[in-house]
Formats: sequence, C-alpha cells, structure tokens
Amino acid sequence: MLIRAKEMQQSARSRGFSLVELMVAMVLGLIVVGAVIALVLAMMRANTQTLRATRLTQELRATLAVVANDFKRARGVVDPLTEATQVTGNQLYVVNTATVGCLRYAYQAGVGGNWRSIRRDTATNRLLLTAASTQANATCTSIGVPLGSDQVAITSFTISPSSSSTTTRQYDITITGAIGSGADAITRTMRQTIFVRSLGDGT
Repeated sequence: MLIRAKEMQQSARSRGFSLVELMVAMVLGLIVVGAVIALVLAMMRANTQTLRATRLTQELRATLAVVANDFKRARGVVDPLTEATQVTGNQLYVVNTATVGCLRYAYQAGVGGNWRSIRRDTATNRLLLTAASTQANATCTSIGVPLGSDQVAITSFTISPSSSSTTTRQYDITITGAIGSGADAITRTMRQTIFVRSLGDGT
C-alpha cells in the first residue's frame, strides 16, 4: 500500500502542465515577445528619423553656404577705378530677385563667366547654379549645376527683398528642404542674411 501511494505521488509529479496552462503560458510569452519586438522597431524607427533629420540639416547648411559664399561676391570687380569711369557704367551692379525662386547677379573673374543665376527647379526640386559668360545665358530658366543630393528635395527658395536693384546690400535667403515622403517626411527651414557690395567698386 505504501509502495502504491509513492507511485501515485511520483505519477502526479511527472504529469506536466495541462492544456490550459500551456495555452496561458503561450499567450503570455507572445505578449512579451510582441512588446519586445514593438520596442525594438520603435527604437530603430527613431534612430532612422534622427539620422535622416541630421542629414537634412547638414545638407541644407551646406547648400545655403554655397549660395551665400557665391552671392557675397555679387557686384565685385577686378579694377574698380576703370569700371567707375566707364560711360555705360558697371553692368555687374544689378542684383535681380524679382522672379520668385530665382536669384540673378554677377561679378568679375567668375569661374565659367561673370553672370550667375541660382534658381529652384520645380521639376527636380533642387537648386541649380548657372555660370555664364553673358547675362542672357544666366536666366531663371537656364540649365545649371545641381546643388546638394537628389535625396533632399528643396521645396522652397525665397530671396527678400524682391526687386531689381543696383544699391540694395542686405538680402535674406531662406530655403526649405524635405527628406522622405508621406508620414515619414522630415522638413527643415534655414535662413541666412547676406550682405553684398554696395556699388561694385570694392566698397
């Protein structure tokens, strides 16, 4: 009798989990695994967004720096005295921002020619820098060299004031860019104030 009771106890111990207990354990395990996966995915997404935002910021800064550094040379001449005594005057004086999304200016001894235009191309959403030997070839429709990468879309390019002037010195340039699309899109706007030469005579 004592032997049979011991056998029954051993049988009860080795019986294992019931079906209900197994199902409960599986559900709890799936919940934990699901929570861990969701956390990992959220961290990966946040990391990706951070990297994309950093890249967008860096690229907008670089693009704005290229525009600013070239535009600061507007109205610059090699020999101010000779230019000042010309009957026709210095044709490089004019800075034209009258066309929305387009900046036109000139300076002497520029690589590729004296005349420049920087515009936002609506077809590619990129800024294009044109260097030409004549004013007619540096317009707001001229083909130019793209600034930045094709992964960043320039959605806005504005220059203030909007005018055609030979004396205005202060200009505010604002660019807005986006990376990604839909709900994952990241947008940044940057602005820089630029002072150009007043009369193109070295002053």
